Amino acid sequence: MTNNNNNPIEWLNTNHPKLNIIAISYTIDNNFPNFVEEHIKEKWIKISNCAGGTYKKPTTKFELLEKGFEIVKSKSSKEVLEYLLTNPHTGCKMSYVESRMMYG
Repeated sequence: MTNNNNNPIEWLNTNHPKLNIIAISYTIDNNFPNFVEEHIKEKWIKISNCAGGTYKKPTTKFELLEKGFEIVKSKSSKEVLEYLLTNPHTGCKMSYVESRMMYG
């Protein structure tokens, strides 16, 4: 499995492109890099406590906004800006205009 320069979205897109739901126990058993596991815990939607936590990748605009509101409530301003200015599908940085087009 490739490293992808510690970009968890790029790593997931390269190594598991169809992955939308995952249990943390699977990431541990299959030696996912720590930065990918942390990304899943922080940026995906927790849907169950089973198997160390089961998470769903936010894919709809509603889910992305819902996760954004959760981050706004619990993280620093710097982390909020990082979330809003990172494309959730590629992991690449977005401009303010691109972010506004995505989130409204």
